[in-house]
Amino acid sequence: MNQTTPRPARAAPGAAAVLLALAGASAHAQTADTGTRPTDTAAAPSPYYLGASQGFTHDSNVYRIPSGAGDNYSSTSLLAGFDQRISRQRVFGTAGVSLNRYQDEKTLDNTSYDLAAGLVWETLYNLSGTVDATLDRHLSAPAATVGLPPATRNLAERKSVNGVARWGGVSLFTLEGTLGYSALDYSAPEYVSSESRQENGGLGLYYHPSAPLRLGVAVRFDRTRTPQAFLQPDGTYLPNQTQGRHLDLLASYELDDRLEVGGRLSYTRQTNSSAGSDADFSGVTGILRLAYRPTARLALNAVASRRPGFDSGRYGSGFLAGDTPPGTTPSPAATATSGLYENNRLTNSLDLGARFEATAKINVSAGLNWSRARIASTLTAGGVVGTAAVVDEFHTFTLGATYAIARPWLLGCDLSHDKRDVSGAVAYSYKATSIGCSARFTWR
Repeated sequence: MNQTTPRPARAAPGAAAVLLALAGASAHAQTADTGTRPTDTAAAPSPYYLGASQGFTHDSNVYRIPSGAGDNYSSTSLLAGFDQRISRQRVFGTAGVSLNRYQDEKTLDNTSYDLAAGLVWETLYNLSGTVDATLDRHLSAPAATVGLPPATRNLAERKSVNGVARWGGVSLFTLEGTLGYSALDYSAPEYVSSESRQENGGLGLYYHPSAPLRLGVAVRFDRTRTPQAFLQPDGTYLPNQTQGRHLDLLASYELDDRLEVGGRLSYTRQTNSSAGSDADFSGVTGILRLAYRPTARLALNAVASRRPGFDSGRYGSGFLAGDTPPGTTPSPAATATSGLYENNRLTNSLDLGARFEATAKINVSAGLNWSRARIASTLTAGGVVGTAAVVDEFHTFTLGATYAIARPWLLGCDLSHDKRDVSGAVAYSYKATSIGCSARFTWR
């Protein structure tokens, strides 16, 4: 399928490689179908593949807003990928481009894509690591503010480069360093305040007292630069820089292929250059991950996290209703107003998933996600500054099935249901249900 679930809050950058699987993101519509992941192609006769897919979806709320319009859309995708081992190294890459066309809401027509490439390297003196880069573009769900989100098309483009260097191999102690960069841009002018650039890095020392157990301690840093964070009364923007410092305790335990438990407990301190103390955070954060395979056909997983973050945006500008219109000389009584929100100061989330191999050709999967983000919002009007608390709570349920008709052919259907409640100065909620099916042909 070419449909992803909207995620209302952006995840804070990770640095401990053992837990980098918890990405996050925030697209609400089509995802270019990139085909099989690189790790799945390793056992295939050919390291290269080409493919195409066609999907049709009905979405009851395509804008993800209260009482939003429903529509049907088509996604036509081209796919390509490779996974090639060269001596002790391995290079891989995937690409997918989707042409998405709506039946009625023509303004949402778009071309989405996913590009990824990477290198798994290994050399002398127990040195190894990974380098990967991604580029993607998709429709984005509106962020939570103190005002109602508009019904508009907004494409989010993300770029990221990440690297991990490791010394120690299978020895008792391992030293591991991480470094990453990401950028987020939006097509809609209303979201220019949320565009950001992010750097992160870390250094960790790991101890292997036994084969299944791994313990570690790490220090991490992250910095998020938002060039146009806050709209000022004079129409200019004030930048903001968020800096986070983390001290991590890590542990993981892996028993055969049946059970894997991993966790990170961190003390986090996050400060902002322009947002004020309301957006700062100091406290305990962390993540806990569990993967369990009770039988050869059934796999279960659960992830719980508590993370800080920052995502600014505006919700007003110009003059209050009834004042002099923009472009004319304001009267002495005219009062300029501007606003901002910090999303999210803290987010708690829980993800549950299950995958069942009913037969050699039929797979069924289900997922449940819950997240709750605290938002500190600030309004400036007539020189008076006020603050308000906003809570953004999100639930989603997904159910999907795939059927491998023959080696090159795959059929799949997905059902998802989303529910979002935003409380604060302006409270709103919405529900959205989407269902669709697609067919994919892959040539190797």
